[in-house]
Amino acid sequence: MNYKTAITMLTYIGLLSLISYPTNAAIFFTDSFESGDMSATNSDGFLWGPNQNTSVVKQDPTNGPTETYNNGVKSIIYSSTMPDGSTRNWTANDKQHSLRFHYPKGEEWTEQWFGLNKQHTDIWIGYWIRVPTNFSYGTSASRSNNKFFSLWMDGYSSKGAGSTIWLGMEPHNTTGATLGFTFSTGNNRVAEGFRQHTPFISTADRGRWMHLVLHVKAESTEDANDGVIQTYRRWKDEEGYTKLHETLDAPLRIPNSGAGFKEGYILGWANRPYDEDTEWLLDNFTASTTSLLTDRPTPPEPLTVE
Repeated sequence: MNYKTAITMLTYIGLLSLISYPTNAAIFFTDSFESGDMSATNSDGFLWGPNQNTSVVKQDPTNGPTETYNNGVKSIIYSSTMPDGSTRNWTANDKQHSLRFHYPKGEEWTEQWFGLNKQHTDIWIGYWIRVPTNFSYGTSASRSNNKFFSLWMDGYSSKGAGSTIWLGMEPHNTTGATLGFTFSTGNNRVAEGFRQHTPFISTADRGRWMHLVLHVKAESTEDANDGVIQTYRRWKDEEGYTKLHETLDAPLRIPNSGAGFKEGYILGWANRPYDEDTEWLLDNFTASTTSLLTDRPTPPEPLTVE
C-alpha cells in the first residue's frame, strides 16, 4: 500500500468515526433493566421513583414469570396463567429483564415516575412497550381517557408555571384504543381535551412489541407559540416509523425560572379501569437531545375520531 492510499483510508475511517459518534453522544440516559432493579442513573442524577404497581421482571427459563424488584430486591415466581385464563409471559424485548406495569382488575392507578434531574427544552424519549396479552379497553367508568405518558417542567399540570404534556388513550371501535395528546399552556392552567386521536392498538395487537418515540420542544420565547410535540411508532416487525401526531405551534411555556422539562411518568391513571388484571411490559427506555428515529417515518394512517 502506498503512502497516498494509506492516508486516504485513514481519512475515510476518521470521517466514519465522526459520523458515528454524535448520535450516541446525544443519548444521555438508557435503561434496559438488566441490573434487575431500578438503580440505573447517569451523570445528571436520573432517578426512577418508587414502584406504583410496577416491578422489574423476567421470564426465567426454569421457573417462568419471576419478579426481581418491587421497591426492593425480590425473587417471586408467578403463575404462567393470568386470572382470566390468558397466558402470562414476561419475555423481555431485549435480553432478560423488563419493567412490568400491573393494572389490577377494576383499579385505576399504575404508573412509573422518573426524574431527569436536569432541565431540557428539547428532548426525545423512546422505549419499547408490549401490548398486554389480554388487552381490552375497560368498560367500568363514564370517563374514557387512560393516561399513557406525561412530561412536565416545574410542576405537574396546574401546579406548574411551565407546561405539561400528556399522551392518552381513548376507546375505539369496541376492540381497541386511539392515542392522542394534550398539553397545558403553563401559568398554572390545566390542559384541554386530547387531540389528534389516532388509531393505536386493538385486540388484534395483543402481545406485540412497539417502539414509541416522543419528541417535545418548548417554545423558543414566551408567546412564540412554536413548541413541538411529535410521536412516532414502529412495530417490531416493521422497518419504518409511522408519525402518529405532530404540532409545530404549541404554546409550551417555559417558566420564568428558566426550567425545561425535567420529570415525567409512564402510563398512569386509568379513568376507565380494565375489566381484568392487565399487564404492560416496557424495555429499553432512552432519553436523548437528538432524534431517536432510526428510519425515515412512513405516512400516518387516516385519522378516525370516535
